[in-house]
Amino acid sequence: MADTVTSQTPQRRYELTEQANRKVFRRLVPFLLLMYVIAFLDRSNVSFAQEEFNADFGISAASYAFGAGLFFVGYAIFEVPSNLLLHRVGAKCGYPASW
Repeated sequence: MADTVTSQTPQRRYELTEQANRKVFRRLVPFLLLMYVIAFLDRSNVSFAQEEFNADFGISAASYAFGAGLFFVGYAIFEVPSNLLLHRVGAKCGYPASW
């Protein structure tokens, strides 16, 4: 296959590269945009949750920030091992929803 790529003219390689880029962008950009919107909604939801916690339970801003920080620390600690385990066993064993 490497011989096929190197034997192409520079113009043909450029055309193939452009086709591949268009295909990747057409498939990835909408998905990445959706993920960006979901992340934005998640962040704004956290701020609404803080207001509700304060109103309903009387949790101060400092207590809420401490809890959010603990969540982030736990997420950061377990992110790498969970991805390594997922890589080792596969998505079907790692995510029951994908069965």
